[in-house]
Amino acid sequence: MYTTFDSVIRNQEKFSSIQHPLIVTVSSEADWATKRAFPLGQWLEGARSEDEMRTLGHFNPYLTHELVEVGPRECIGSEATISESFGAEGLCLRRTKREIQQQYNPFIVTRTPAGVIKDHNDIWNSRFQLWLLSLMEAIEDSSKHLQSASQNVDLLGPPPSGSRGRTR
Repeated sequence: MYTTFDSVIRNQEKFSSIQHPLIVTVSSEADWATKRAFPLGQWLEGARSEDEMRTLGHFNPYLTHELVEVGPRECIGSEATISESFGAEGLCLRRTKREIQQQYNPFIVTRTPAGVIKDHNDIWNSRFQLWLLSLMEAIEDSSKHLQSASQNVDLLGPPPSGSRGRTR
């Protein structure tokens, strides 16, 4: 299924700098169930290609981000958009270098070290849970801000004829 989302790269689709994440997947490097058991189960069911035997977070061609532990103010990047970089709770979600880079792509596939999520059952540890809540709140706040800005522009009415834009 994810191949369909990832195919937007092949079509060279462009995303707006204000595009919010639509899907965020996070896999731990230490998740034995998705790293070892899933491929074995897939092989037993007849899967033979690499892409059939890997989960998203363990299939390098699909990785778009990393979620790593950082110190205060270490997650501030030049791209101040949530889809490129987001920090909270001492964790930083940031875009990785990928063969085909697609800025602001809202389909985020992330890998994180064991220090963030120690195994398959640790997905709801308090630190990760607070980070995830902060991410959702940041997306919601940004959406409200964009809606408010859009309404303010609409209230100004059409620009005067001959002008290049709206003025106050």
